[in-house]
Amino acid sequence: MNRKYIAVISSLVLVLCVAVCFGIIKTGNSDINTDSAENAEKAFVRVTESTAEPSFEVRRNGEKIGVYESVTDELYMSIDTYIFTLPETDRGMLENGFEVEKGEIIHVVEDYTG
Repeated sequence: MNRKYIAVISSLVLVLCVAVCFGIIKTGNSDINTDSAENAEKAFVRVTESTAEPSFEVRRNGEKIGVYESVTDELYMSIDTYIFTLPETDRGMLENGFEVEKGEIIHVVEDYTG
C-alpha cells in the first residue's frame, strides 16, 4: 500500500509541477504577446503617419491662387485664376488659407477654374 500512496503522491506532484510550469510559460507568453501587440500597434501608427497623404494649404499667391505644401510651405501649384474675379466669400477663404489633402487638390482646381 505504501507504494500506491507514493505513486499517487508522485503523480500529483508531477501534475502540479507540470501545471505550475505551464502557468509560468503561459504567463510569459501573454506578456510577450502584449508587448508584441503594443509594438505592432506602434509600428502601424508610424507607417500610417509616414504614408499618409501630405496636406496642402490653398491661399493667395499674389493676385492668383496658390497651393502650398503645409510642411515645407513651398508653392506646389499655382492656379491661373485671379482672386479679384471670385466672390467675396472665396476671397476671404483664400486670404486666411484652408487645408486640403492631396487627393482633394483636383477638386479645388476644378472649383476655381470653372
